[in-house]
Amino acid sequence: MFFATDDDKDLKLPLLPPPPYNNDGQGNTSTNTDMFLDTREVDKIPSLKEFKFTHLKKATSNFSRDPLLGREFLMLGWIDENTFAPRKPGVGIAVVVKRLQKGSYERQQEWLTEVSMLGRLSHPNIIRLLGYCNEKDEYLLVYEYRQNQSFDRFLYANGTDIGKSLSWGTRLMIMIGVARGLAYLHSSKPPIIFRDVKTSDILLDQDFNAKLADFGLARLGPEIKEKLVGGEEILGTHGYVAPEYLATGHFSVKTDMFGFGVVLLETLTGLRSIDAARPIGRSNLVGWTMPMLKRREELEKIMDPRLEQNYPLEAAFKCAKLVLRCLAYSPKDRPSSEEVLHSLEQIYRLGYTGDQGMDGSTKAIRCGFNGYYPGSWYPMGTLVNTTVGVSG
Repeated sequence: MFFATDDDKDLKLPLLPPPPYNNDGQGNTSTNTDMFLDTREVDKIPSLKEFKFTHLKKATSNFSRDPLLGREFLMLGWIDENTFAPRKPGVGIAVVVKRLQKGSYERQQEWLTEVSMLGRLSHPNIIRLLGYCNEKDEYLLVYEYRQNQSFDRFLYANGTDIGKSLSWGTRLMIMIGVARGLAYLHSSKPPIIFRDVKTSDILLDQDFNAKLADFGLARLGPEIKEKLVGGEEILGTHGYVAPEYLATGHFSVKTDMFGFGVVLLETLTGLRSIDAARPIGRSNLVGWTMPMLKRREELEKIMDPRLEQNYPLEAAFKCAKLVLRCLAYSPKDRPSSEEVLHSLEQIYRLGYTGDQGMDGSTKAIRCGFNGYYPGSWYPMGTLVNTTVGVSG
């Protein structure tokens, strides 16, 4: 929770109390989004290391880009596990260093948001921020390294067929992890709106456990209404942005659930939310597939062929119905993150019991992890716990 403790009394960095509320004159309230901190207020957060620029430059071999990380502003670095001092490549522990664009007010605000929020969050499904650097107009962040990078790298077929390694069970476990992370954020006091749920911001460790990353657009809730001026850029990613934000600038925790619904749809189909290379009428995945999600026989046509039908058919249909709920036009009609988590846990269990297929036959399908979790089942009891708390 965002409350000060005795250990924090000497910090210059505020602990982000609930932001003030504004009344729109019609009895509706929304949170003030102008809650960013001045960089001069950033001193130290107990859980974070303040890195020197020269050390990060050395740790990343002069900020050399790593092609596996996929983004030009992300670099792979090596540091000592105990002292965090820079080390040669392959020595110590690997970290990811994000170097934000210089001279950009927007990037500066994203940096402040990540430091102030991630520095106080602790959850297995939230990326861990190790530290930060702010020297000479340079803004850098240092994160834990996730061996399998981001979900999109595995989910889409980009000619590498890497998506074939993602079994039904693995895909469901990834989405359960995302739901757990969102439930943690949304149950915080005040709630945290992640705001940009998408496959590229879901990182995977060596065991394919999911972690939400990139909190640059995150805000404290419960609801926020931004003033969108004509021609102003919408903050978010095309294909994942909820309709209420596009129309009014209003977003809430239910906006996150719309993005979650899009990602779950991509998980079922193995297709990108937006792809201009697809035939006319199919470039927008949501618009194209929504009618097909309502009927079992139509759903089977759009399921990812790389699954090779190795999934419980009834479970897939339940996932499709959950997608429809998350993509409801009205935010109030969408399920909460806790409801989604509970639903996915129940769907996951269908993989280990007899299941009636679309053809009426009963199929008992082991939807395991294709070698990533050989001969074992995930202990479902560990999925139910969504205990909320913020470190520090």
